[in-house]
Amino acid sequence: MMKAKNVAVGLKNGMTIESFCKKYQCSPEEFEERLKQLYGHNKKQLKSCFDELAANEKKAKRGPAKTEDSAESTEITETVDARENEGEQTAVEEQAAVEDNTRQGKLKKFIELEDRQSRHVMALESKYMDLATEHRTLRTSLRNLAEHIDRLMSECRRYEGEFETYLSRNAEVETQMKETSAEWNAERAILAETRRQIEELSVMTLCVYDSGEIAVLDECEVDVELDDSGWKVRRDYLLSLEECQELRLRDISTLAKLLKIAEHIECKVEVVCDNSELEKAFQKLRDCTPA
Repeated sequence: MMKAKNVAVGLKNGMTIESFCKKYQCSPEEFEERLKQLYGHNKKQLKSCFDELAANEKKAKRGPAKTEDSAESTEITETVDARENEGEQTAVEEQAAVEDNTRQGKLKKFIELEDRQSRHVMALESKYMDLATEHRTLRTSLRNLAEHIDRLMSECRRYEGEFETYLSRNAEVETQMKETSAEWNAERAILAETRRQIEELSVMTLCVYDSGEIAVLDECEVDVELDDSGWKVRRDYLLSLEECQELRLRDISTLAKLLKIAEHIECKVEVVCDNSELEKAFQKLRDCTPA
């Protein structure tokens, strides 16, 4: 291994970067890196070292003739370097032999530690990737849910407005229903009374006398002509009925006229007869149609 002493001796003997690289079997980059390690704490000395290397490079290009003194000096330097290198190599080998077991044990421990750390790092990486994947999925789900909630809230506000409108209208309708119901019941009562009066006023009371005369009761306000046309056909029909067997022929003729009058009048007809049998026969036959 190149030391500061080797560099100093080599520079003194005119060695260049190429010379150092050949001697120590390294690349120019490795040589420069080693110089920085040796002189990095003293930038001035590092600069001086590079300046001497540059000067030696120039001298090497000029190729000056070697004197006997310089040749001898170079030989001595090389001998010293060789001895130093041998000593250093021996010391390194002895130190390596002494520290072999310790280094081997430490190396084994560090290898085992590196294996555990590597597996732990890989496990953490896998866990992180799984969490990252789940995180992306959760963020997507949260974003979708937030958008869905916004839509629902907007729709809810719309329905809330409609609900308030319908609620208000419902209250109005309920009030109107109560008012209309009260008015309806009152009007129905009035209508029923009007109909009762109409029905009462629409009833025609006919008086049938024993002589066969038929006349409207004086109290009846309905002005209508008594039409008994077709009474003879009705009389012939009545002669065959069992309800008329107890009546006199004159009474059957009167009954036929009475039935035809009631048939031609659109209003309700009430009959008051001197002959009760004739009145009973009229009540039975008033809705019958001749065969």
